[in-house]
Amino acid sequence: MKISQSDIDVIENLRIGSRYTFEMLYKEHFNMVYYFVLKNSGNKEDAKDVFQETIIILFEKSKHKDFSLSCTLKTFIYSIARNLWLKKLRNKRKQVHVADFEQYIK
Repeated sequence: MKISQSDIDVIENLRIGSRYTFEMLYKEHFNMVYYFVLKNSGNKEDAKDVFQETIIILFEKSKHKDFSLSCTLKTFIYSIARNLWLKKLRNKRKQVHVADFEQYIK
């Protein structure tokens, strides 16, 4: 798959910390993450958290000199967000709420 020049430019702009680039990423990709999280047992706050973590991961990866995209930026963002959300769902199922045991601690 050929990576577009605009995707390469976005990565370069992330490396230098361009505020405009972060805003553009939000405008172009947040809804994709939002709908994925909503369709999979989440809410808007969950989507915001997942998207923020996704952009942090993308930013950190962009700082590595040897980082290059092997897919489109949209696919990369979707993949990170999907993996983060599925991990959160798995962790939610394993959590035990301490409040459930309060009646036995007397």
